[in-house]
Amino acid sequence: MRAAGAVAAAADAVLGRWSGDPALRGAFLAGSVTDLEPDDEVPATSDIDVTVVLAGTTGGRRKARIGELVVETTLLDVAELADEERVARTHWLAPSFRGGFVLADPTGALRRLEDRIAPGFTAPDAVLGRVDDVLELVRHRLAAAGPAGSWAAAVLGWVFPISLPTQAPLIAALRTPTVRRRYAATREVLDAETYAWLVDLLVPEDPGPAAVRAALADLTAAWPADGVDDVDLPFSADLSAWARAVALGSGAELVDAGLHREAVFWTVVSAARCAVALGRGDGAPFADLAAGLTGLRGPTDLAARSDRCLAGLPALRQACVDLISRAPAGGLP
Repeated sequence: MRAAGAVAAAADAVLGRWSGDPALRGAFLAGSVTDLEPDDEVPATSDIDVTVVLAGTTGGRRKARIGELVVETTLLDVAELADEERVARTHWLAPSFRGGFVLADPTGALRRLEDRIAPGFTAPDAVLGRVDDVLELVRHRLAAAGPAGSWAAAVLGWVFPISLPTQAPLIAALRTPTVRRRYAATREVLDAETYAWLVDLLVPEDPGPAAVRAALADLTAAWPADGVDDVDLPFSADLSAWARAVALGSGAELVDAGLHREAVFWTVVSAARCAVALGRGDGAPFADLAAGLTGLRGPTDLAARSDRCLAGLPALRQACVDLISRAPAGGLP
């Protein structure tokens, strides 16, 4: 489906759900779809991300299948947008206000944010501010990662912050931060030496494409056939049958493209989620998969790589400064 049609379908579905809610304060697009031209094809393994702004919400994410599309809705409290300067510096919020991505704005507040952020979005100091925002988030989340109920839960709590530095070069290169394909996207913009350090934090030894294919096959067999219905799991929507097709399909695409190390991130995420959801977080299947793909065997490995990550952030920031200096003056590519 073309991006324009996908956005229209997603907007109709989401606004149809919330348009009558008195708490609605607006909605906007987020994620990789904002990098597409209207006539571009939406990849089959991509979600359409829509953020719904509400008064008094406690947040949350929902996924729904709409025809051939997977629409992910994120609920955001309107108070999170009150400080325009903070929104402009926030790496995951600011890109939605660079122009043209507001879907609903009953109060006019979102257009005011757009008017504030869009004109200077590509200015070097603004870009570096968003880079610094994500690097500070890396520090915070690695510091917060600690003991968990199971080995799978511990890896799941660590793998997102250890992979979060990938977003800094994307921001510096005026690319929209992404989730599943974060390593592949970062590889396209970052110098080889810095990228090697970054991917080595997660995959220090190349497991080879066959090992990643085998892990994807094991994950296919382990995936809960009917998904999970557990409101206490924030990622339950990511374990549905159709989410399995997206997760495994995107992994297979990366391996087929010669990017098997880049496929490890979401493979490990998905395997850890399955293990946690099924109460098998300390079982051999997940432990073997994690060790085979990443070399992780215990908490000391997590701590050692976290320390390596923190020590390397200043060099990563300098690489981002170099990227910013080479970015096109006219705006997003």
